[in-house]
Amino acid sequence: GVPSLFQSVKHLYAVPEKVQTIESLLTQYVENFQQHGTFKSSSSGSADAEEMEPASTILWLHYYLAQHYDYLGNSAKAFAFIDQAIRDTPTLVELYMFKA
Repeated sequence: GVPSLFQSVKHLYAVPEKVQTIESLLTQYVENFQQHGTFKSSSSGSADAEEMEPASTILWLHYYLAQHYDYLGNSAKAFAFIDQAIRDTPTLVELYMFKA
């Protein structure tokens, strides 16, 4: 019964500067997660085990980015992110529902 994060912050998309900030943060989070396993860039070596994000984090980042790009009308990027999420977790029904 909890609304999705995207639905909770969708009102921010009325301000173009906020959209740019959201997109910048999300893409930085994806890059940092793929490189370091955490949202933070690791300037002093690898991240501590306490800072490491769970493996499901990238799934939800991809899901949010798919919603983000879909809302902005960029279907190609939205499909790329939702398809990646489906490849990573093919049993999550919510991914197929969003793609549909």
